[in-house]
Amino acid sequence: MFKILVVGSGAVGKTSLVKKYSENSFSDNYLPTIGSNFASKKLSLDGNEVNYQIWDLGGQPQFKIVRQSFYRGAKGVVYVFDVSRRETFESLEKWREEVGEVCGEIPGIIIGNKIDLPRKVETEEGHQYSQCMNNPYFETSVFLNINIDESFESIGRLIIKRIQNSQNTREKYSIIPVQKNQPSSIERSSKFLW
Repeated sequence: MFKILVVGSGAVGKTSLVKKYSENSFSDNYLPTIGSNFASKKLSLDGNEVNYQIWDLGGQPQFKIVRQSFYRGAKGVVYVFDVSRRETFESLEKWREEVGEVCGEIPGIIIGNKIDLPRKVETEEGHQYSQCMNNPYFETSVFLNINIDESFESIGRLIIKRIQNSQNTREKYSIIPVQKNQPSSIERSSKFLW
């Protein structure tokens, strides 16, 4: 089960992205998310069966305290801004810091949403920011159904890659967990030194 956060300022289209991806539905009536919404989806990624738990979190400042409790246990994050509202792009760093305070460094992608509207943030700016943050960048339109599946599949692939890399690291360094009530290898070897 991959818990994935979808975060960003209010009215950037987080709920629409999640609904389009998980339910293949779209509504152009805006209703702010109060606290959080939850969706799930099962999919196959490169031969791996994956279950997503997608947490759409309210972006208004008054929900910051509530959001932080939902961050725990997340395996990945989708940062969303609205290309037609520059201030939502400029707030991305604040979102990265807020998620990082609870989750540390987890795989993430950046989405510039609403590309069907007149732009205030150019594609190149989104790419430059994403390269600085070492996160893939996607531009999406729920209205035109552009890059929705591709962006959510990308975050899953990043999570799988991280899991595989951490397994390879454990194998490479032969990290073996110590059983409860068993002396560690250092304790066992020290018995022979005296």
